[in-house]
Amino acid sequence: IMTHGTKSALAGAAAIAGAVTAAIAGFKWNSVFAIAIEAAQEAARFGSGESAHSLLDRLQHGQWLVGNCSADQFPRRLYREIGSGFSVLEAVPAALSLACFYDTAKEAILQAVNLGGDADTVASMTGAIAGARSPDSIPARWLRLVRKHNQLELTPIARQLLLLRNQSLPNSPCLQHIAKHQICVCGLGRNC
Repeated sequence: IMTHGTKSALAGAAAIAGAVTAAIAGFKWNSVFAIAIEAAQEAARFGSGESAHSLLDRLQHGQWLVGNCSADQFPRRLYREIGSGFSVLEAVPAALSLACFYDTAKEAILQAVNLGGDADTVASMTGAIAGARSPDSIPARWLRLVRKHNQLELTPIARQLLLLRNQSLPNSPCLQHIAKHQICVCGLGRNC
C-alpha cells in the first residue's frame, strides 16, 4: 500500500476517475482531458513522497499529442514521448491519451494492447475511459468472452458503480465543470 499512497499514485487514480466521470457526462475529448488534469492536481495535494509534477506534465503533453498528431504519428510519438510502462507516470497519461485520441473503445483498446509496455494495465484504463465515452463501441463479442471466461456479469456492477458515482459527484471537483457546462450527470443521456 505504501507504493500506492504517493502523490503521483493518488493523482493518477484521480485522473482516471475524473476522465471516466467526464466521459459518462458526455464531454468532448479535450474537456475529458482538462477534467482529468484538474482531478489529478487536486489529488496531488495528498499522499506522500515526491511531487506529482512529472505526472501532470505528462498528462498535459498527452493532451497536446491528442490535439496535434496525425493518426500515423500518434502511436509512435506517444510511446516515445510518454511511454506505456509500469509507472503511473507513463501508464495513466498513455491510457488517457489513447482513450481521447481514438473514436471507438475497440480502436483505443487495441492500440493500447499493441503499444507494448504494461499493456494490460494501460488497456484496462483506456477501456474504462473509452467505454465511458462510447459504450456501444465495445464489441459485444468481447463482453461475451469476459462473461464466459471470467464468470462475471458486468451490467449489475456497472449499474452499482454508476449509482456510487452519481451519489458522490456533489463532493467532486468535477461538479464545477459539470454545472458550468450544464451537462447531464445521470448517465442516461445528455439532455435529461
